[in-house]
Amino acid sequence: MRIAIVGAGFTGSLAAARLLQRSRQPGRIQLIDRRGHFGPGLAYSTGNASHLLNVRAGNMSALADDPGHFVRWLEERLRDGDAGDIEGAGALAFVSRTLYGRYIQDVLADARRLAAAEGGPELETVYGDVVRVEPLSGGVTLHFAGGQTLDADRALLCLGNFPPVAPASVLEQPALAAAYIDDPWRPGAFERIGDQDSVAIIGAGLTMVDIALMLNDQGHRGRITALSRRGFLPFEHAPATAVPAAPELLAEPVTARGLLRQIRAVAGDGSNWRGVIDGLRPVTQTLWQAMGIGERQRLMRHLRPYWEVRRHRMAPSVAARIAAMLEAGRLDIRAGRILGIERAGEHIALHHAPRKASAPETLRVDWIVNCTGPQSDYGRIADPLVRDLLAAGHARPDPLRLGLDVTPACRLINAAGQPVETLIGLGPVTRGNFWEITAVPDIRTQVARIVDDLVDGLADRA
Repeated sequence: MRIAIVGAGFTGSLAAARLLQRSRQPGRIQLIDRRGHFGPGLAYSTGNASHLLNVRAGNMSALADDPGHFVRWLEERLRDGDAGDIEGAGALAFVSRTLYGRYIQDVLADARRLAAAEGGPELETVYGDVVRVEPLSGGVTLHFAGGQTLDADRALLCLGNFPPVAPASVLEQPALAAAYIDDPWRPGAFERIGDQDSVAIIGAGLTMVDIALMLNDQGHRGRITALSRRGFLPFEHAPATAVPAAPELLAEPVTARGLLRQIRAVAGDGSNWRGVIDGLRPVTQTLWQAMGIGERQRLMRHLRPYWEVRRHRMAPSVAARIAAMLEAGRLDIRAGRILGIERAGEHIALHHAPRKASAPETLRVDWIVNCTGPQSDYGRIADPLVRDLLAAGHARPDPLRLGLDVTPACRLINAAGQPVETLIGLGPVTRGNFWEITAVPDIRTQVARIVDDLVDGLADRA
């Protein structure tokens, strides 16, 4: 068994760990990463203690068949005095993303030791940039930027999230580049921002929240303005009892309007809306897959903004800090549409149409940060591997351009509409087929299902 995994963030590392845990035949698993950072990935490598997980510890186990694994790991670190600051306790705790990154590294290391002790496959970490994959009969060849090649039985593409695309006016004016931060997670991206500089953040979701807190922690005291189409800020977590989805929701044809009607009916007076949203989590992917393309488009166009701020919520301490920044006037959330961005002397002029105003307005700032979320339209992604997959016809975007088109078994679908058995997409790359596939609980379930089937299939072939 030879498995190549492209991408060593959460999804790739979890896939490697699952392979090591489940396979009992000799073989080699090669975990490949262009940054040479195996385990945490970008999401869990921020190094900022203010960046907390937006899911409680009780739901953050990396192991689909051991839901209490992360809580036990956390309790061991607390006993050793090695967990840093956490909010809450036990399964209800919110911990830093950096600490969670350490957990993923431990999960991978433990799986590696288990495989070695029981005669399973070996894990090799490979520091390199895969720029092309070539499906062959029964296998695949991976080509690296340096000219090297690697052969495998299967390639798991765990590409994670890609930076957002810049507004058209930024792309058209190279002079704006010096004051525009396209990728807020790029190391050193904020080093040149002065303590009193004004900052405009495009987007008002959880990434904006992280960046606002990070700037505050770095001593920034200038004005921060966040602009999004609706000006919605994520809600905060609060105690809630999950309300299981009504059986009739799955029994009748699923439409965006019908889904909204059911949510409103179950929510009643709205006092437990969090419980209603949480109760939908186990069936969200089933509901999505039961919708036709037109209904999925309708949901994305009309309901997505309202769903996102309620589904992906802030830890209470994070919400309190954001509220304090808003109260102090250091953070301002605006609703509006960007009309254009241009140089205005020493500043940047961001022209926008406020949502509830008749006349356009101009915001003059020193910096612009793009926090609109990851780019999911793979036709617009400049990554060499993605470009080659599409150009060679080994993959195609899904109909809604949320990722790459895949089968229910996560095999890439090529330009001719046929599944490619040797190329498997996992994690956010499969969002078009599964929609909710960015959070740990969703990814761990997908990884367990696909990897277990893969191990069984390769064992039968051996």
